[in-house]
This record gives sequence, structure tokens and C-alpha cells, in this order.
Amino acid sequence: MAFDIPGTGSISISGFASGIGGAVGDLFTASADRTTAQGDLESAQFYGEAAGMEGQASNLVTNQIPVVDTSVAIQQSQLTRQVAGVLGQQQAAVAGAGFKQGGSAEYLYGASAAQGALAGSLISIGGAQQKAQLQEQALGFQIQQQNDLRLQQQAIETASAEKSAATGADIGAGVSVLGGLAKLFGL
Repeated sequence: MAFDIPGTGSISISGFASGIGGAVGDLFTASADRTTAQGDLESAQFYGEAAGMEGQASNLVTNQIPVVDTSVAIQQSQLTRQVAGVLGQQQAAVAGAGFKQGGSAEYLYGASAAQGALAGSLISIGGAQQKAQLQEQALGFQIQQQNDLRLQQQAIETASAEKSAATGADIGAGVSVLGGLAKLFGL
């Protein structure tokens, strides 16, 4: 709808309203873009904190590996002492009974030594399994940490794009207002 006002030319109310409506829409879009950008930055912060915690967890797990090594060494040492003690007791019992060292006594010593060796192997295998589990767990934390760092970077980049979109919407609102004013005054 256009009106002629003497001395001013034609005035378009509908063009003006359309321009102002576009400006309002652009301002709402800019506000939504800023809100989204803020949410993306908060997500980025969360991902960064999670990555830090996963790094700490990986370090804690990795630091347990030498403890397993020490534990296995202690258990092996204790087993060696125990086997030596059993063999010594058996030798003393054979000698105390007046038997010669050999025959059944040698078989008994061999069986005791074999049991000790088997127990030592089980200790070593158990330690190796514990170390493998710890290494796997540490690797899992490291992979999750890298994933969270990527997500953090993506969230930062998305927030930057949203901020740029908000700036574009602000500019669009200004252009819409100017267009509406131009239509209002017939320019």
C-alpha cells in the first residue's frame, strides 16, 4: 500500500513493514546463533576437562605397571626361599632317617623343584596378564582422550562459525531496516 503525501512523494507502508519484519527476523536469528555458539563453547570446555581427566587416568594406570613388576619380583623371591626351605627340610629328613641321597630321595627333590618352577611360571604369567590389562586400559584412556580433544576442537570451530553467522544476521538486520526505510520514502 502506497500513500502520496504532497511534497514528499510516494510512501510504501507495506515495504517498510516488510523491511522491519525482516530486520526483526534477522535479529532473532543472530540471537539464536549466539546462544548456539555459547553452548558449543561450553561443550568444548566439557570435552577439554574430560580429556584432562582421561589423561590423568591413563597416567595412574601406567604408573601401576612398575608396581606389578615389583610384586612379581617379590613373589618370585618368596617362592625361591620357600622352595629352598622345602628342599632343605626334605634333605634333612632323608639324612635324619639314615638314608643315602639318591633314588627315591632324588625323585622327591626333583618333584619339589618342579612344583616350585611351575608356581614360579604361574606367578610370571599372572604378572604378565596384569601388565597387559593395565596397558590396554591405559590405551583405552588415551584413545578416549584423543577423541575428546577432537570433539573439543570441533565445538570451538562450530562456535566460531555460529558467531560469524550471528554477525551476518546483524548486518542483514541493518540492511533490512535500511531497505524498509528506503521503501517507506520511495527511494
